[in-house]
Amino acid sequence: MKIKVFTKEGCPPCKQLIPVISEFENVELLNALDYIQEYGLRQAPSVLFFKDDKEVGRFVGFKTKQEITSYLESL
Repeated sequence: MKIKVFTKEGCPPCKQLIPVISEFENVELLNALDYIQEYGLRQAPSVLFFKDDKEVGRFVGFKTKQEITSYLESL
């Protein structure tokens, strides 16, 4: 599973999420402002999950490691 994390500079929830999400494998940190149109982003942070280059899930905002783990298991 590939995880793309879209953040904005100066965003408090983004700053909280980065160290938590970085503990997972295959994480790519990206600037949300560069991908608004391409991925239909509305808020930061936005976390998108891909399997075989297809989006299989997403969430917005800060989540704990446990919440992210549970979300991954549900995919």
